[in-house]
Amino acid sequence: MSFETTQRSFNTSGARLERTITVKTNGGTVTIEASFDGIDWQLTDTIRSSGGYVVFQGKAMLRITPTGGAEYDYI
Repeated sequence: MSFETTQRSFNTSGARLERTITVKTNGGTVTIEASFDGIDWQLTDTIRSSGGYVVFQGKAMLRITPTGGAEYDYI
C-alpha cells in the first residue's frame, strides 16, 4: 500500500464503479469531491476517522484532498 499525501483526481474511464479508500487521518481529514465536467466540483464526503471506506465513483471524476497530515490509498 502506498499512501498519498497530495491532492489527486481520478477518472473512471473503464474503471470499476466501486472502489476502496483507506485513510490514515493523523489528526487531519480527507475530502472527496465529484465532478461530471471537470470544472464544477461538489463535496461528497469528509473523512475524519482512520479506516477503510467504499467509494461509489459512478461516471464522475473524483478529487481527493488530504489536509492536516492525513494520508489515503485509493484502490
